[in-house]
Amino acid sequence: MTDSVNKRWVIIQDILSRQGIAKQHLNSFDEFLKKGLQEIIDEIAHIDVENAEYPYKIQLGRIQFKQPRMMELD
Repeated sequence: MTDSVNKRWVIIQDILSRQGIAKQHLNSFDEFLKKGLQEIIDEIAHIDVENAEYPYKIQLGRIQFKQPRMMELD
């Protein structure tokens, strides 16, 4: 291996020994929830539905994350 490749592995091993691989994955997922998911929604925010009888438009806005809820029907 070249010297630069060896240096990269030293850095990677140092980060993983301090944070662990699970922490890196959690950070990546958190970043996706905070920014990435909204960017995807923004790309498809305006949807035109062409229906022969009733054409309509759907507009998606800001996403929100809330506590899960469960409702039981009696």
